[in-house]
Amino acid sequence: MHTMESVTHDDLTTPSNDFDTTKKFVRVIEERSDGFVEFAFAIGDPELEVELLMYASAFEEFCTINQVVMIDSDEHPAAWGLHDAREWLAKDHDPLTPPPTYGDIN
Repeated sequence: MHTMESVTHDDLTTPSNDFDTTKKFVRVIEERSDGFVEFAFAIGDPELEVELLMYASAFEEFCTINQVVMIDSDEHPAAWGLHDAREWLAKDHDPLTPPPTYGDIN
């Protein structure tokens, strides 16, 4: 589906003094059955991201226009996001107990 440049977690953890606002990153969280794509978007630093939701066709256009770098969700340390928080809360967890950290998701 996506033909953009891809990076690995190792590429993202190499320290850099450059905050390049021309670099834009996308990490797909979920391609939903209702035609929406839930994804994280970042500018300059892939660890500073916002989660967005768009129709698949709008998502494709968004990625093309912004010339994004695709990030593999399985390798990204921030992969545990709002989507996972909703799933975690839906499992009858005590709302006063903090959610797990990345890597401790059950």
